Amino acid sequence: MPLTATQITINLANCTNEREVLIVIGQCLNFRGLLGIDETAEANTDPELRDSQEDEEEEKDFEKYGWGVNWDAFHDCLACVKGCNKLCFENWQAFKDKEPDDFQIFTEILTGSGLQYVLK
Repeated sequence: MPLTATQITINLANCTNEREVLIVIGQCLNFRGLLGIDETAEANTDPELRDSQEDEEEEKDFEKYGWGVNWDAFHDCLACVKGCNKLCFENWQAFKDKEPDDFQIFTEILTGSGLQYVLK
């Protein structure tokens, strides 16, 4: 069931990188299982099918957080946020200062999502 709300404020205090930002957003927007993916499925458990250590990290994230915790998964999960008039992000400056390229990706995904957002 998609998350519905009028306005959601997300505090990014102490978030200085992509992973920290995405974990906080995922928790605030309840991304766990939002895409309807079977969390009990054992994807890529065969070592011969595993492409890289990155696949292992993504699998661990999915087990722990219920979603991929990466920009692609963030984009996909935002598509499931319905009825939200605005996302308000507070205390985002440290993230922008430490990771300007990731901050640009973040704002591009938000802009492309069709959701209104504001950086306070």
